[in-house]
Amino acid sequence: MTNILNAQEAFTALRSGKTILCRHILGEFDSLDQFPATVFGLPDHEYCIKIETIELAGITFTKPLTLEEVQPEQDVFLIQPQAVILQYKFNENIEGLVAGIRSGFAQRDFENAKRQYEALCSAVGGSIFEASLEIAEQPKKKRTSKKQNDANEVKQLDAIQPANDNSKIDEILGPASGHEFPSSNSLADASQSESDLDDFCHQVNFDDLLSKIKLASNESDVHIYRRTIRTNNIFTDEQLNELEAACEARLTDLSLDEFESNQVKEAIIENKDRFASITQAALDKAAEISHSEYEKNLSDLINRAKHAQSPAETNALTKYTSTWTIEQREPLLKVINQRLLELSPPLTARIREAQSLAILNTFLSDIESLEDRIYANDCMQAYAKRKAELTDGNGIPL
Repeated sequence: MTNILNAQEAFTALRSGKTILCRHILGEFDSLDQFPATVFGLPDHEYCIKIETIELAGITFTKPLTLEEVQPEQDVFLIQPQAVILQYKFNENIEGLVAGIRSGFAQRDFENAKRQYEALCSAVGGSIFEASLEIAEQPKKKRTSKKQNDANEVKQLDAIQPANDNSKIDEILGPASGHEFPSSNSLADASQSESDLDDFCHQVNFDDLLSKIKLASNESDVHIYRRTIRTNNIFTDEQLNELEAACEARLTDLSLDEFESNQVKEAIIENKDRFASITQAALDKAAEISHSEYEKNLSDLINRAKHAQSPAETNALTKYTSTWTIEQREPLLKVINQRLLELSPPLTARIREAQSLAILNTFLSDIESLEDRIYANDCMQAYAKRKAELTDGNGIPL
């Protein structure tokens, strides 16, 4: 169960150290840091005190109700060891109820009372039964005769007349908990809390508006904030003067920023052509140096490729061209491919150049291991043709 609070009650609870949750009437409760600082002054918002939870034997339930927080006539659910939850309307004159709350066996709702009962049973290894809810019998109020009530009322009124301060009135009437009307001190505290809440909201609005003025990015926004100041009557004269001064200071800063910005733009335009010519000259010089260096490196790599002694040495030359374009690499790649053919000719070329039938037959295993069946077929055709060239019509070597 969640106790719904209004803005004044929530603000008072917050000042007393409670953790407050907030929601729009159409939303879910969330922490206050998810809402603007002015939320206490906004309409259509509700508040509640966040109740701490306890985990026992793997079961989570809300922290038991305490005498400090319970209110008269509040629903209290008292846990009984025989799997019964007794529902009371709190009355400080019910000794058993007060003792149960003081001992930590009271909850604010039936579900959490049920979970606490199950957790206690699990913690001590007891059997858990389905808890049932029963309405506890409330003590009947003593009835007094109308005559006695009238006499008491006259006696109190006679005593109130000479009383000249709040403390004497409270002494005559007794504590507020014994009557259906609040004491004068309670009314004074409530009035003070409401005044504190108004002051807090006004201060938050002032701080928020002052921050917006100081961070305004253009003069139009500053003028809008200035109109807001002049139409808002919640600020003190001192706050109004401070806000007006902040508007003037921000307008001055924005004007200075605009002037400096225009000067920078004019300087950029004035030097644009000169900067462009210097930049282009530098780029042309860099390109000239770069092309000369490229030609030198290309000549060196081509020479090394022509004299490479192995395919690995030949292929390694490409690592020096990682920053080159495709067009720049093309001359070197042609030389590398030619050298690779010289160092390791393809199988078809070696078959065609076989000098004897014995050498030719050594290529059969290479042909059979080829995965490319089309290339394997080309090799077999080259093999058959070369074999015919190396033998006579009867298959005898020449």
